[in-house]
Order: sequence, then structure tokens, then C-alpha cells
Amino acid sequence: MEPLKYDENNQVVLPQPDEIPDKDKMDASGAYVMMFASSYLPLPLINLLAAFIYHMAYRKRSRFVAFHTYQSFVSQIPTSLSLWGLVTWIIIDAIKHSYDPWEIFSSFNLKAAIVIIVGWNLIYTIFSIAAMVRSRKGRLFYLPLFGKHTFERYFGPNAINNGPQNSTPFINRPPHKD
Repeated sequence: MEPLKYDENNQVVLPQPDEIPDKDKMDASGAYVMMFASSYLPLPLINLLAAFIYHMAYRKRSRFVAFHTYQSFVSQIPTSLSLWGLVTWIIIDAIKHSYDPWEIFSSFNLKAAIVIIVGWNLIYTIFSIAAMVRSRKGRLFYLPLFGKHTFERYFGPNAINNGPQNSTPFINRPPHKD
């Protein structure tokens, strides 16, 4: 992984889209393609393992790639656990009550859980697609709940808000410090 770049005030300067190689942009967006596809797998812990392996394989390529692969991995943890919980609950409920496999789906609690999980996955998919598109363009994209933590891990909490003073606008910026 490349070292951080600093300005004259010893603050971290973020890489800009025109400075990021196309290979790095493709690798970063690949993390989100996997994130999008894996949210609908029937075995939710496999997608978490796949995201971890992808992150470990590509994290040393560049800070930009490491940022996106780590953010993809960390954001999959709650989704994988919630899907795993739903699958486990269905299996335990079916065994406990000796339901006919189709009777399981008539339970109100199960229907409510499925609606919640489907809604969560829909939101997750929308953010996955947005992150994939932005990373393919060489932009940093901060997922809610995970973006600030990931940014601080790979670029530090004191990265500057303004880029080099030239005619091009500074596109990649740190997350809002709310």
C-alpha cells in the first residue's frame, strides 16, 4: 500500500479520481459487486467470508482499494448476521413445531421478519450500487454507519478538506464531521 501524501501543513491529502489507476477503480468497485450479489445468497455467512477474503487479497494494492474493500466487508457483517438469524429461526421454528414446510410461511412473525429482511436488503442493494458506481469513477463513497470508521482507518481522522490549490476542484473529501 502506498504511503499517505501530506501537504505543507502536514495534513493528509486524499487521492483524486484522476490520480487513481483504472485497475484500482475496478478492484474497488468489485468489492461492491460482490456485496450486492452476496446479500441474496441463501447461506449468508459464506458471503461474509467471501468479502473478508476479497479484502485480504486486495487491501495492499492501494489505500483507495483497501478503503472500499474494508467498507464493503464491514457493512456486510450486520446484513449477514440478520440473514443468518432469519435462516436459523426458520429452521428452529420448523423443527420445534414440526410444521409442514409450507405452513412455516403462514406464520405472522415469519412474514414480518421476511418483510424486514427484504426491506433491509433493498436498502443495502441501493447503497451497494451507489458505492460501486462511485468507486468505479475513483470517488470515495461513505456508507452510513461505516464510512467514517473506514475513512479514519485508511486515511486518518485529520485528512484535509481542501485539496491542492489549483484550477481543478477537490472531489474526494473526508466524511462530514458531525
